[in-house]
Amino acid sequence: MTTHSSPQVQSAAFAITQAADFTQVLNALVATKAYSISLPADKPEERWELYFDTPDYRLLRRGLTVCLHRAAEDMRLTIQLEKERKGTAPAQRRQLAGEVNLTVQTKTWLPDAWPSELGKDLLSELPAIHQLEPKLLLHVTASLQTVAERRAKEPPTATATPVAVLAVTTLTVSEPTPDLTPSASLAAFVERTNHDNAAVQLYELSVVPLTDDLRAVRRVSRRLRRNPLTEELTGSRFERALLAINKHAPQADSVTFGVQPQMHIAEACRLILRAQLMTMLMQEAGVRWSSDIDYVHEMRVAIRRSRAAAKLYGSFFRRRALRPYREKLRKTGRLLGAVRDLDVAIAKAKRRARQGEKKDKAQKKIIEEWQRQRQQAHNELVTWLDSKAYRHFVTEFATFCHNADKGSKVAHHHSGEAPPLQQVRHVVPSLILHQFAVVRGYEVLFASDQAVDYGTIHALRIDCKYLRYNLEFVAHLLGKEGELLIDQLKQLQDLLGDLNDAVVSYAMLEEEGKDNQDEAYRQSQAVLIAKLTTQVAPAHQQFVASENRRHLFAALACL
Repeated sequence: MTTHSSPQVQSAAFAITQAADFTQVLNALVATKAYSISLPADKPEERWELYFDTPDYRLLRRGLTVCLHRAAEDMRLTIQLEKERKGTAPAQRRQLAGEVNLTVQTKTWLPDAWPSELGKDLLSELPAIHQLEPKLLLHVTASLQTVAERRAKEPPTATATPVAVLAVTTLTVSEPTPDLTPSASLAAFVERTNHDNAAVQLYELSVVPLTDDLRAVRRVSRRLRRNPLTEELTGSRFERALLAINKHAPQADSVTFGVQPQMHIAEACRLILRAQLMTMLMQEAGVRWSSDIDYVHEMRVAIRRSRAAAKLYGSFFRRRALRPYREKLRKTGRLLGAVRDLDVAIAKAKRRARQGEKKDKAQKKIIEEWQRQRQQAHNELVTWLDSKAYRHFVTEFATFCHNADKGSKVAHHHSGEAPPLQQVRHVVPSLILHQFAVVRGYEVLFASDQAVDYGTIHALRIDCKYLRYNLEFVAHLLGKEGELLIDQLKQLQDLLGDLNDAVVSYAMLEEEGKDNQDEAYRQSQAVLIAKLTTQVAPAHQQFVASENRRHLFAALACL
């Protein structure tokens, strides 16, 4: 996910994979002998955060979060804009962020009990309060530790200077239990959810400056950034927690990460769809308002992965169970694709224009025309995202993704017959092998004397995508060999993707007609297409070579 941080913000936040890694991260900082870390003196802070949204995730899709915080008897409600909006003045942005303190007597979690004036400044953005429902419950515990720095020229006996505070935070994420009575208190809601639902734990480490010497804080952050156990946080806490809980399959008394070997293949598909749906929805606010083109790309990729999962594993669902969702995903992906193709073409044309020694009026005219087409394609996309049909799709698809066994086709074993193949460990290896064989099959074309046409190369690109998605859905189960295989496949895909971008740009230039055409740019794209085409055969041969085939079988053995 794309990060959009202000250059004035000097604090930094990192995710740590598991609790045991906290000690290793802190020890690595102290091992430099330039830092010392104090032990936490006070009892860790404890609070609950309950996040709300509508059934169609309207707030998430518009970059807003509504959260009810509770620490001891204090309760407050925050409404926050998470995504910067293109063309929005700072004063208007402030109106989309607010905090309301609730009275001690207000202990119920239900939105109906909140103060009626909450939505006054946010009516254009917030739905009616009664439409909100609890989506995520976080139990937050945080302890503070002081980091002191000793300068390089100072003697070892010199007293280190406190420069920053480390906030060590554990987040326990649960999906709320929604079936409590309106009179239930927040405490009862928390207790019921915490008892009934399996939870995922996330770990965060934040660096907050203690002094005006921000260079010292940057040095601490740089050390943490280099540590392989830490990863810089992106997105809001709500987004990170929502994505985490949707990547985990709830078991009897725990939560297991990702697809597991003994899962029914339909439930594995449902889990994949859950994660991709959340990823898709998290990009929408950026697609609507941000000038960063990566939002469109990432939303489109999430849709592609969803469609790939539905195609690969759709036969394990009842007939037509996935059809309505696949149709809406296809339409959304097509609209995103129209914007994405123009984004890529404009970005490459601008890069070429910057590299040119003199201004090219013909190329400038082409860029302006593509920007006009991009605006039109974007307007069509946003109209669809705002439509009742799309909102209904999101609501129904989210319900489908969160209801186990809904639409699943379960075959039963009969005496005297072989058991049906319907677990991940029995189905996925053969699917991966088949898709690898499809990709390898192109070698008979590349080995011949005849040139391979672009239509065939484009088909190879699509087949490589299905192989990659099939591998990545179970990548955490495939070991190091699986990682190596996916990395090799990415290299082949990058080449095929660059070739496709050049072909699309060339076709767009052709469509503009000779009056508006930048002939030099068109010719450069033709040269690039010819160059990249000659590289496809050796890159393909390298991927399907014996070394990668050994990696493939070693990876599948892990399943």
